[in-house]
This record gives sequence, structure tokens and C-alpha cells, in this order.
Amino acid sequence: MLKFTYNSKGEVTAKGSVLAGQDSYTKQLFESLEKSLQSNPSLRAEALDMYKALDTQSAVDGGNLVDTILFRGIMERVRLFGNVAPEFRDLQMPSAIYELPIELADATVYITPENTTVANQTAYSSTNPTFGKSTLTARKFTGRSHVSGEIIEDSVIDIISYVVDNHAKAIAQGLDTAILDGDSAGTQDSDIIAGRDVRVAFDGLRKLALASAGLIVAGGGTSATLASVLTAKNILGKYAVGQEGKNLRLICSPRTYAQYEALAYNAANASLAAFGFTDGRLSSIAGVPIIVSELVRNDLTANGVFTGTGALSYALLVNVSRFVTGTRSQISFESDRRALNDQTELFSRIRKGFTGIGAPASTTNPTVAIIRNISA
Repeated sequence: MLKFTYNSKGEVTAKGSVLAGQDSYTKQLFESLEKSLQSNPSLRAEALDMYKALDTQSAVDGGNLVDTILFRGIMERVRLFGNVAPEFRDLQMPSAIYELPIELADATVYITPENTTVANQTAYSSTNPTFGKSTLTARKFTGRSHVSGEIIEDSVIDIISYVVDNHAKAIAQGLDTAILDGDSAGTQDSDIIAGRDVRVAFDGLRKLALASAGLIVAGGGTSATLASVLTAKNILGKYAVGQEGKNLRLICSPRTYAQYEALAYNAANASLAAFGFTDGRLSSIAGVPIIVSELVRNDLTANGVFTGTGALSYALLVNVSRFVTGTRSQISFESDRRALNDQTELFSRIRKGFTGIGAPASTTNPTVAIIRNISA
């Protein structure tokens, strides 16, 4: 069995045993890889340099080479495929459960009169800031695929690259889904699969906003409106103005984005100045950058949850500086050669967390608001 473990930089962190006769097979794979890189001179040169530095008669080194090149930069591909998670600051987690100290309330100052006598003096009033903690819990996101020996022999570059990219996309979308629709209790949506669904990893933005009536904007079952975005900004209060206002993001589905775009291009719209464009594309509304995610659901009820009967969507207005993602371990891949079945198994793995960094989202701490009941 041939087995390698890789970190996010494509470096080998562990090696397994190799079957006899693997040398020529590995050399054939590399030759196919080198040929496929003819159109990419820089990567081809890098591959050739690595090949020269290795003992090509060593099965371990030869096998090591091909997979390392294919897996290099996979973390960058995960970021590329994600729309939502990259908007948040990411922290390296020194432990599986990482507690972040947070300030809940500032100290208060008071007026103290001048003391002009020895007796009946007025002392300073005592006050202290209050503190709490937010907890990042690392949850493991994993993927597994099987590739037959025939496919590897016939199209090694296409199929392996495709599977690696597909795993990167799956992990990115899994994390985005958890951030958007996560519910650790597993009861918000009726289609959550208990235990293994990525949505039970942690509470997501929709769950946090729906938990407080004061954070909900009723969409009215009609197309998205500018007024609803302005109402959501009003709800966020201090988190939507000044320097904090630069941290706002409006997250919506492609269908809702199309509705905002229709508003912007409506010549009769007297508030056209509220819409910002980049290269002819609608990029902001009411000064808030728009993040479009295909993972925002279009099948919810008017209450903003899935029961199997709804056909409505939602949009989230969130101050991204008030939430963080956490990384306990970067994405890694393992390849396992199963000679008995003539298959190669590919495994992907990452440990991530997500949490707010202040008091829980509420009317007194309005860090996220939801515009629900938008026609899809």
C-alpha cells in the first residue's frame, strides 16, 4: 500500500509503504504530468527541478513527487471557492477549544465635586469594565473519494486534479454552509441530518439573527427592496456607522442579487445614488458591499426556516469584524493505494470553528440582522 500525508503547502508530513514494482508506475505518472505542463513553463521547470533532485529509482520519492505537485496550493483553492468564510478574520487555534476574552461593558466615569472640607468629602465612584469569553470549538470537516486504477492510467492528470479541486470546493462550501445556516441543535431546518450534517458544526448567522425578534426585517414576501436594507442598517445601529460601517457585508442569493440589480437599473428609481457599481456590476447597496452566495437558500418559509413547503429566500446584514473563524489544523490530503481493489482513495480533512467575539447577537448587541421572507 502506498500512502502519503500532506500539509496545506503540499509538503509530505508522513510516508507509508510501497508495493513492489511501483517505480515504473510512478515514473509513468510523472511523465504524463510533465507533458501536461508544457503550457505552464514555470510550473514545468519547478517539476523538473524537483524530479532531478529526487532518486527516481526510489518508489517512495517518485510517488512523493507527483502527489506533492498536485496538492500544492490546495489551501489557496479552498479560499478561492469560498465566498462567505473569507470575509471573516481567521484565528489560529492553539487548542481544540479556544476561549477568547471579550469586553462586555465599558467602565463608567462620573462627576466628582471638589472637596473643600475635611468632613463629608465625596469619594470617587467605583466602576469596572466587565469581561466575558467567546468559545471557538474546532469541528472536523472531511471528504473521501475513490479513483479506479483504470481512470488513473487513462487520464491521471485530469482525474486527480479534478478530485482534488472538488474536495477543495466541497470543504469551502461546507464551511460557508455552516456559517450561513449552522444550527448546533440540529432543529432549525427539517432537512438537517443529525450528527454528520455540516450545519450542526456551530450556530450560523441565520440562526443567530432569528433568535432575536429585534434582529428580523420582514421582507413581505415580495422582491428585495432598498428600504429593507436601510431598516437592517438601522437595527445594527453603532455597528453600521463610522469605522464599524466599513465592516458591513450584505450576503444574499443570486436570485436576490438579481432583484437588487433590477432596482439599481430602474431608471425611475429616485435612489439610484444608493447603488454602487464596479466595472458595470452592482457591487454595493446603501454603501454595503454585496456578497453573493449560491448557498443562501431559496426554499424557506416566511419565518426563515426550512419545512419542505417554502419558496422564499433571505439576506443577511452582518458586521464581519464581530465574528471570527478559527483554524485548528489546515487542510490536508492523504492518498491510499488499495491494491486489492485496484483503487486509490483520497481523503481530505480540516478542523475549523466559528463564533462571535462579543456578547451574543441580540437587540443590545446587534451584530447581524436578517431580511427574511424575500420572494425567490
